[in-house]
Amino acid sequence: MLRPLLDGESINSWLIRASLNQGCDLSTILFYHWSKYNLRHHDFDKGFNHIDKQIHQDMAVLAQTNIEFFDNRSLIQLNEDIGLEYRSNISLTWVLPIPKFHSKTMVGHQYCAQCMQEDKNAYLRLKWRFSWIVYCEQHLKPLQNSCSSCELPYQPHLIKANHRFINRCPHCREKLSAEKVNQVLCADTYEFQLQAERVLSTNQAVIFGHSITSGDWFELILFFINLIRKSTLEKI
Repeated sequence: MLRPLLDGESINSWLIRASLNQGCDLSTILFYHWSKYNLRHHDFDKGFNHIDKQIHQDMAVLAQTNIEFFDNRSLIQLNEDIGLEYRSNISLTWVLPIPKFHSKTMVGHQYCAQCMQEDKNAYLRLKWRFSWIVYCEQHLKPLQNSCSSCELPYQPHLIKANHRFINRCPHCREKLSAEKVNQVLCADTYEFQLQAERVLSTNQAVIFGHSITSGDWFELILFFINLIRKSTLEKI
């Protein structure tokens, strides 16, 4: 029996925890259940409906849940919810990249050190993949993407079976812990994070007294961000 999909958990996290629970590496469980696909080079959090809908059905059976759970945890689906069309050759907007197998990119996965403290209950939240998520809403602490012990990026897909839990650094095998420097919460940044979460969940927002959809809101915010970036580059 594999691990159930937890509240707010990402598909990537579930796959890693499921493999560790079975005493094997992530690549082993991917090959055992879906050998005809080269899933190791795929961003699991995008979901698998654009590859084969049967994969979500398989996962639902393994996790003892229903297929809607996995469909709703898809980053592609969430991007479509805010009016963004998925294209296989373009990165998802508002989504932070994570490292893949055999990738030399030193990118780390975001996590909250306090959320990851309990070995058996530690898991990765899907919302930690969004670029507007900077703080853990439960602990009001900034998210980290590297190990505080060895300072290398946290890359959970490299965790081995003998590490046992997802809250271990695959490089030094130490348990993930908080940064030594205590960072102060920026009120404006956190307020924007909360606003983006509200807009995504309700599919509406109010701008200049007018009600708009979440897709229009995110498009407008992206316009302002690009405008600021452009003005900054011109000053340099």
